[in-house]
Amino acid sequence: MRSRPIHRSGPTNRVMRLVATWAALACQPMTDRHSSAARSAPAQAAQLETARVPTTQARASAPGDRSNFTVIIDDARLLVIDPGGVRTGLDPASGKQVREIPNSSVFVDWSGGPVANESDRSFTVQVIVDQPPTATYRVVVVGLGRPSELAVHPFSSDGSAEPQLRVPLSLKEHSRTEFLLYFRSTPGDSSRLQKLEPGGPQ
Repeated sequence: MRSRPIHRSGPTNRVMRLVATWAALACQPMTDRHSSAARSAPAQAAQLETARVPTTQARASAPGDRSNFTVIIDDARLLVIDPGGVRTGLDPASGKQVREIPNSSVFVDWSGGPVANESDRSFTVQVIVDQPPTATYRVVVVGLGRPSELAVHPFSSDGSAEPQLRVPLSLKEHSRTEFLLYFRSTPGDSSRLQKLEPGGPQ
C-alpha cells in the first residue's frame, strides 16, 4: 500500500506522513514482517498448561504453503480433530482408521507386523496433516495400559521446523486424555500444546 504525496508544509505535513507510513506497515503481509526469522528451530520439550478451550476459526492456507504437522504416539489410540469436528486417526471406541481432514494421512506401524489385538504387540500411530490452517486442533489419546509419549512435529509455511512438542504419558487402559494443539504456520512463530482439563468442553 503506497500513500499519495501530500502537498502541505509544516507540522501537519509531518503528521500526515507519519500516519501514511504506519498505514503502509499495517498492510504488509505477516510473512514479510517475519522475513528475518530463523529458518529452523531446535527441538525442545513442551510445557503443559491446563486449558478451558477457546474458540478459534481456521485460516485458509496460502498457495505455496509448505506447512504441516505430525502427531505421533506409541501403544495408544490417537485421533486429531479439526475446528469443524472433522477427524483423522484411530477411532477412540473401535480403533478403526478414519481419514476425514483434508490433506491428512494416518499410519499404524506394528512391531513385527499386524496383529488382531492391539494389546498383543507394540505399535506406533502417526497422524500427518499437510497445509493445515492456523487453528486450534484437539488431540485425543486413548490408553491401552502402557506408558507412552505424545510428540508433535510442526513445520511453518516456509518449511522451517518449529520446536518439537513432547509430553510423557502414563496411560491406564481405556483412559482418555485430550490436548489442544494451537498450530501456528507463520515463520518465526511456534505452535503450542495444552492439556485439556477434565470437565472442559466436549
